[in-house]
Parts: sequence; structure tokens; C-alpha cells
Amino acid sequence: MTRHYLEILAPDGKPTEFKRGSGRLELAEAIANANNPLTARVMVNRVWDQIFGQPLVETPSDFGVRTAAPSHPALLDGLAARFIADQWSTKKLIRSLVTSAAFRQASETHKAGLTKDPENRLLWRMNRRRADFETMRDSILAVSGQLEPKLGGQPFDLVANFATPRRTLYAMIDRQNLPAVFRTFDFANPDYHVARRNQTTTPQQALWMLNHPFTRQQADKLAEQLAPAATDEAKVRQLYRTVLGRDPKSAEIKQALTYVTEVRLAPAPANWLSGIGGYDPKTKKVTFTEMKVLKKEALTPTDKYPDAASGNGHATLTAKGGHPGNDAQHAVIRRWSAGGGGEFRIDGELKVPTPQSQGVRARIVSAQRGLLGEWTCLGGAAVPVVLEKALIAPGDTVDFILDDLNGPNSDSFSWAPVIKDARTGEVIDAAAGGFSRKGSPQSPWSSLAQVLFASNEFNFAE
Repeated sequence: MTRHYLEILAPDGKPTEFKRGSGRLELAEAIANANNPLTARVMVNRVWDQIFGQPLVETPSDFGVRTAAPSHPALLDGLAARFIADQWSTKKLIRSLVTSAAFRQASETHKAGLTKDPENRLLWRMNRRRADFETMRDSILAVSGQLEPKLGGQPFDLVANFATPRRTLYAMIDRQNLPAVFRTFDFANPDYHVARRNQTTTPQQALWMLNHPFTRQQADKLAEQLAPAATDEAKVRQLYRTVLGRDPKSAEIKQALTYVTEVRLAPAPANWLSGIGGYDPKTKKVTFTEMKVLKKEALTPTDKYPDAASGNGHATLTAKGGHPGNDAQHAVIRRWSAGGGGEFRIDGELKVPTPQSQGVRARIVSAQRGLLGEWTCLGGAAVPVVLEKALIAPGDTVDFILDDLNGPNSDSFSWAPVIKDARTGEVIDAAAGGFSRKGSPQSPWSSLAQVLFASNEFNFAE
């Protein structure tokens, strides 16, 4: 069989034989040929979709007889004919579309238009277009001043370092393991032909904007660029101009200033620290020194481990347990800052797996209310460590203290307290999750910047 064009599309059903090399170039020339207007129609329809947010043919990859007809057939044919006449120049096609009256329409609606044409088939207004994931991430990097303008080069691992300032276009895509963030924001499945991406609005998208370290980091970067000596109103104006490209209205300034004031007055968010110290029953005070040396998956007081001379001994804390120091003044402590406070239930189980241990002692101490409870556990045993109801004031700290009971021999333990709402039982925070979480209070201006990142005005083209 000879290489030739599709018989069904050839004039008189007699295709010309391909004779040059593999025939691929001749096939491409036959597809992109002035005598084949279907190719020009498909290209024009795709470009129109990208610019106007809605294609002339609803199925860009299927112009068959069983699909919906074009919404504007004469317009589609006219643009296709001009595209061919312009030597298939995409640049000229785009220029003609973006300088048209239809493209320059405002996105605001009005009663007359909604009454006559609610679906906007006549293009009496511009369709609001939501930014895709790549555009959204690049926009955040751009307004924070971090976007790297370099073109081309090797792809980067977005999952390993989300804050890499390169354009998202260059993110590496693993077809077998598409990152969850791409799926959350409707990234096209790389295993299939996808003519148009789906557009969904889900809680996960909003939660990502609020909680992902990337948006916080870029908001911090943007906040750092505000003039330190400027008034609060001037800072609001600068943020609006940078993120939204316009001056705020008077009502927006007032609302933003109220928000900034509320953030300043709000208590610090809940947080966990790991430390070493002890509880004095006489003064009812806790001494606490944060442990910052990480050895594999455990925190220790110093680089020297074990450290018998200082009394630290084998003192360590992990996400779920650890080992106390040599005496009650070298206990290991998890310190929980309560943030907004409330009425909590504290759950947990203290377990000492080694029978040779002489036992350990657990204490829960509130900085404002003193000792809340005390438990002991011998080697080879486990005891529940539960407070049914603990009233913790905003800004209070709660120390979960574990010391040796009768000597530091084989006192490895597991105990990872869980903080729950006393009324609903909902988990509020957990020591295991907070062990590796490095939180820091967010400045009011960074918080406002992050709110603007999540706004519809930033994420939609109008």
C-alpha cells in the first residue's frame, strides 16, 4: 500500500501518493492546506476559546455531524478564510481578535442584555475567565516580585520545592504520579487528549490558598516590600495597586483597616515547642529551655548525646514519645500555646514498653491555672492520660512534662497528647502533628496580602 492522504478527504476520492521520504511533511502540508478549511476552522476555534473563554464550537476536538453546530457559523468561516489568507499567521489572528469591539466589551452585566441574551451568545459583554493553575501561581510570584523571567531550560520539581520562582510552565509532570495540587486545580490528565480543562470550585482550592506555605511565603515577601514608615492607609493602597492593579475604594480601605486591626489584636495561633526543664511544686512554675538539635527523627538539648555530666542524659523527644533526662529538673516537655483558648478535652496514653524501667511521671501544667493533673506509669505498663475538661484561656500555655520517677534506667516512653473540643470531640491539635510544624505568627499585612491573593478579582480576568 502506498503512502497517501485520507481517501475520504481527497478530491474525487483519489489521494495523491506521498513520495518524499516518510511522507510526514506531505501529510502535514495536506492537512494545513487552503483546500482543507476544516484545519483553519479548528485552529480559529481554539484561539477564540483562549481569548474569549468560550469557543464558537463547544467541542474543539470534534466538528462532526453529531456535535452542536457553531454558535456563529458565518463568523467562524470568515475568520478561517482570513486566517488562510494571512498565510496561517496566528499573530495576525490574535491581533484581529483582541482589537475587536467584542473583545473590548466590559464584563459587567445589565438588565437589557440579560433579558435578551442571558447566555451571552451575542457577545454583548466579556466572559469572566478564571485563571488556570499555572497562571494563578505565576501571578502570585509576579506580584510578590519573585517570578524568574528566564525562558526555556530544564524542568523543575514543583513538589520538592513549590517556592521555586520559575514559571509553572516548566514544572516537571510525572504522568504516573500527578501531584495532588494539580488535580485540585483541574490540571488536564496527561494520559489523555483534553481539548478543554474542566473548571470546578471546591473547598480544597480555597483551603489551599489559605493554608499552603507557598501563599504564606509570597504574602510575607510582598509585606516586606511595604514602606515601613508609611501610614496604614498608604500600605493598604500599595497592596491593592500591587495585587489588583488599582486603587481601593473608600469602603475597601475602611474594611481593610478594620481587618488589620483585628489581626493585630488576635491571639497568636496554636503552636507546639519541644524542650527540657522541670516543674517546681513549691513555686508551681515550669522551667523550660527549647530543644533545637535534630538527630534523625529526635530532638535533643545539645549536640552531645548522651550527656550525663549536665543531667540531660538520654533526654529526647520524638513525634510520639521520647526519653526523659536524669532527674526531675531535666524532664522532657511539650509546650502547647493555646492560641484562642477554649474548653478542651486532653486525650492520650502514656506507655513505658521496657519492663526494666522504674517508671516515669507525667504532669500537665497550665501557666495560668497551675497543675492540671499528674500520672505515673511503671515499666511494661500503659495508663490513660485524660483530662475530661480543661478551661484554657486565650494566650495560655500548657506544658506536658515527663520525668523519670525512680531513676533514668530504660525510661523510653510513648505519649503524644491530643487536644479536642470538649463539647464536640473534634480534634483541635495534636502533639504528633505539631512536632515538625514550624509555625510563626503572620503579620497583619502579610495576612491581608494573602486575602487579596484568594480574591475573585485576582483569580478572574474581567
